Amino acid sequence: MVTRMDAHFGHLLSALDDPNQDGDTSDSIADNTLVIFQSDNGGPGGSSHTVFDSNGSLRGGKGKIQEGGIRVPLVMRWPSMIHSKSKLKSGNQCARIVDITDLLPTFCELAGTPSPLSIDGVSIAPLLSGCGHQRNRDFIIHEASNGQSIIRGKHKLVRARVRGNRDAPLELYDLERDQTEKENIAASHPELVKELHALLLGERVGEAKGFANTYHHWIGDEGALMSHPENWSDYAYANAGVTYLSDDGGPQLSWTALIENKGITHSLVSADTDLEFLGFEISGSSVEATQTLQINQGIKLTGRNEIRLSNNGNLVINGGTLTSLRWVDIQPGGILQGHGRIEASLYNNGIVSASGKIPLEVSKDYYETLDARLSVSIEGDTSTGLKVYGKAILAGTLDIALSNLSVKANTPYTILTASQIEGTFRNKNQHVTDGNDQLFSIHYTHSEVSLVPVK
Repeated sequence: MVTRMDAHFGHLLSALDDPNQDGDTSDSIADNTLVIFQSDNGGPGGSSHTVFDSNGSLRGGKGKIQEGGIRVPLVMRWPSMIHSKSKLKSGNQCARIVDITDLLPTFCELAGTPSPLSIDGVSIAPLLSGCGHQRNRDFIIHEASNGQSIIRGKHKLVRARVRGNRDAPLELYDLERDQTEKENIAASHPELVKELHALLLGERVGEAKGFANTYHHWIGDEGALMSHPENWSDYAYANAGVTYLSDDGGPQLSWTALIENKGITHSLVSADTDLEFLGFEISGSSVEATQTLQINQGIKLTGRNEIRLSNNGNLVINGGTLTSLRWVDIQPGGILQGHGRIEASLYNNGIVSASGKIPLEVSKDYYETLDARLSVSIEGDTSTGLKVYGKAILAGTLDIALSNLSVKANTPYTILTASQIEGTFRNKNQHVTDGNDQLFSIHYTHSEVSLVPVK
């Protein structure tokens, strides 16, 4: 098997070096082709495991939830991007835990197209190319014949499946010092076990066979209630006259949902109650036909994996809350505006407009691209702006709007706070003007951005 695999892999590499196999490698595409080699599972059990030590010292094997079943090699080659002078150098090892579900979003980003909404995988294109911000994947879930597991950082929680015992005890391992999973430390970390177990169950590993996430799009009229089932498309998975799965109810946490305006005029929808989705996206068809969703005071919108604002998709927060385990993603042409709370990381590649008498709060980190815009309103003598509880990575353009403000010389107006600020806005000479040509200079500290009027 090893000999055959090696030979076939050699044939593939040879075809990249000389596509027409004429001996002339001037048509080679190998330099800018990403080649990936990985196993689909750990080595088999039985004699291969005991005699040939196919998984080294790791417990378990193919089909098992232990490291011997899921920890496999991953090798990548990309000569034009991974070499001796790149950030990720050839021959280096990377400690980042990667799952096969990370490959699809990686390919999408490298191809310049958005990845499918709400998938578990996270692109590692920035890691491979050395360009852009590498997003984190906080945890990884596995399911196998003998149980399920969650890996977060160095810890792995195993929910074993034991025949005849539906309440098998949970196991916790420190993979940094115990890759062989010999020492169960669950008893010493009860709160961590409880936290990881809740995350694991939240990924629906306890559902009955046949359970799957479903896909729905908005079919309601403007002003229709988001919580009502008749305003959403039904879902049915059927083949050869047999329906295996159907969902004609209202929004729930297993939904991947899209509100898209395909018309020729603007459309507005308001959330009438707290709503939970696996992934949620807003999109419009043009600048004359945007789609806006309004989240009012006391309303919470959850996108467990993500909330995405695509081109011509707008989300207005009037004191409401957005929450996600991962992020709110503002893509080019998307706009997030208002005041309220974002319980997630906020990625801005479009426009974020903080307005109102209270701040727009971000519980985790805030990231900007070069094309991002942050707009802040200063009302009266109050500058609320953006309040980030994690890091703020700045790179885009700052805009401001003044309302009932009597500008005072040499008086700073704080527009952004964070636990740590990295980077700067790209405004020319670090100046910004309002609509009446009042000029301000932009000033930075470790944790604050402020504006000072310029005479």
